[in-house]
Amino acid sequence: MSCVKIPLGLYPIIDASQCVDVMLYAQTLLDAGVRILQLRNKSNNLNRFLIQAQALVVLCQTYQAQLVINDRVDVALLTQASGVHLGQEDLPIAVARQLLPNALIGLSTHTLAQVKQAQDLPVDYIGFGPVFKTTSKSNASAVCGLDLLAQAVSQSNIPVVAIGGIQLESMPELMTTCVRHVAVISALSRSVSVVSSVRAFNSFFV
Repeated sequence: MSCVKIPLGLYPIIDASQCVDVMLYAQTLLDAGVRILQLRNKSNNLNRFLIQAQALVVLCQTYQAQLVINDRVDVALLTQASGVHLGQEDLPIAVARQLLPNALIGLSTHTLAQVKQAQDLPVDYIGFGPVFKTTSKSNASAVCGLDLLAQAVSQSNIPVVAIGGIQLESMPELMTTCVRHVAVISALSRSVSVVSSVRAFNSFFV
């Protein structure tokens, strides 16, 4: 594990394929108080992904915020991003840690068995979900639910980030699991007021 810590509270994910202006949206999030962002780009346009990531790294540095790259260790390396988030079928965590010894590394988990396995890996946090039904990912795993999330939080020695279908109205029941980190996509990108939504989400972690 690195010495880098994941900030408490809200962890927005920017899906570049669904965002008209990635830079403007990122700046709005940062102005609202967000201190960690994840950039996801599932298209095959690696050049565009790299350019976006480079620009966001610079922007995040001005806010003393962290930028995590989804899936692509090479992009994280080339742009000197704060970290990378990997799935179960991506580059092995041990290899990623060799390439990024000081970076923040996260791993997606969907079952308690995967949560248990992650405890022995050099990761800084795990994502767990989808907690609720989500439309942000076409190949999403089966819904985990709040009971499994609560078990994941209690059984993990590393921070757990809840993800999947999380909306502002679901936060009160979500907080009963004792989770301290929440990743969202559409709850912010489709919000009437991104700034108000960010502040509302983060109010649960004060």
